[in-house]
Amino acid sequence: MGNTDLESVRDGMLEFFGSDEKLDKTGILRKTEDPSKNEEAGTLYSYVDGVREHVSMMFDRLGGNEKGFITKEYVRNLSRDEMRALVLEFEGTDVSNTEEAEYGIIDPSQIRDVLTELLVRDGHVSKDEFIKAYVEETQGTKTFAEIIFDKLRDETNTSDQVTKEEVQRNLRRALQRFIDWAKEPDIPPGSDSPQPNDAYTVDDNDDELEVTEEPRQNEGMHQEL
Repeated sequence: MGNTDLESVRDGMLEFFGSDEKLDKTGILRKTEDPSKNEEAGTLYSYVDGVREHVSMMFDRLGGNEKGFITKEYVRNLSRDEMRALVLEFEGTDVSNTEEAEYGIIDPSQIRDVLTELLVRDGHVSKDEFIKAYVEETQGTKTFAEIIFDKLRDETNTSDQVTKEEVQRNLRRALQRFIDWAKEPDIPPGSDSPQPNDAYTVDDNDDELEVTEEPRQNEGMHQEL
C-alpha cells in the first residue's frame, strides 16, 4: 500500500501545532496528554494522530532536543527528502517510498525528452542544466539526475558537460535501470503468466534520440542520435 503521502504527514505535523508557531517539550507533552481539549483534535482523514504516536521522535529529529523547541516554519520548509526520512522513521520502509522506486515511477521516455530538449537548445548537455530540467520535468530527485548524468559521460570525461556523441553512445547504459523497471511484467489475478501489455513494452530504439532543431550556422537542419 505504501507509506503515507509525504504532504499528508506534513499537514498532520502542522495541525499538531494548532495555533502555536513554536513548541517546547512542555508544549509537546501538553498536546499529547489530552488531545480532546486541544484545538488540533484532528479533521477527517488527518494524520495528526499518527504524529502524536511519534511526537518524541519528531521533536528529536527536528532538532528540538538541541534547540529546546521546534517551529511550524521549520516543518513548512522541510524538503521532500527530509520528509521522506521522517516518514520512514515513523512507519518503517515501504519500497514505494524509497529512492529505488524512482526507477519505476519515471518513464524512460521522459528522460529522453529532457535530453532532446537540451541538445536542441544547447548542442550539448551540461550537468547543472540537466539536473534542473530532470527535477522540473519528471519530478525526480537531484540524486538520480546526477546518477544519470554520470552514466552519460565517457569514462575519460571528467567535465560537467557531455556531447551529443556521448549521449548517443551511453544513453542505453544511463537508462537501463529505468528500462528494466518498465519491463517488469504485470501478472493478472488468477493467471500464472503476464498478459501482453503495451505499457510494459520498451521500444528496441530506447537508446536512440531524434533531435530536430532550427538551422545553425555551419550545421544541418536535422540531427539524429
